[in-house]
Amino acid sequence: LSNKELRAAYDRGPVDQFMGFGNSMGNAPQPGQTLVVRIKVSYNDICHGIKDKTIKYKRMVRCDVCHGEGGEGVETCSYCHGTGMITETKNIMGSIFHRQYTCPHCYGKGKHVSKTCSSCGGSGLKQVDTTYKLNLNTEYLVQNGVEIFVGYYGNESTDKNGRDGELIFKIIHDIPDNMEIVRTQN
Repeated sequence: LSNKELRAAYDRGPVDQFMGFGNSMGNAPQPGQTLVVRIKVSYNDICHGIKDKTIKYKRMVRCDVCHGEGGEGVETCSYCHGTGMITETKNIMGSIFHRQYTCPHCYGKGKHVSKTCSSCGGSGLKQVDTTYKLNLNTEYLVQNGVEIFVGYYGNESTDKNGRDGELIFKIIHDIPDNMEIVRTQN
């Protein structure tokens, strides 16, 4: 490698990260978890659509006591050096192999706490009730089981720089068994 910057990057990290394999973004903020909320829709909803329906659901938000850290005395994990990942390099018959896996000491968080938060139990998250106002046309409601992405209103990331998880509504028909929905072309 004749380029000094590329050579320095190569020397700092394992070959698989340099070549684009594995996780070279060890300290990248983890996004929150995706939430899938099931919505039962009636025959009337299917025919006329949903207008300003308030959907109530539970989501996880960062703990207001520990601010998502999980406790007090936050220290960088000494095994993975804060990356959350451990890389093993082996030389087998002249070939170099790299294996990267989640750190078993910090479970991929890259940090430890000395005193667990009593409010959230160390998870860094608390469950809260929240609402979302929904408007859907009939074409979204005709198909049973359709999933609709509405935005990043899912669970919060424990990292204040992390993106919130996705919120997806799954349409479930709540109609009598003897009734059938047939879509016709005019």
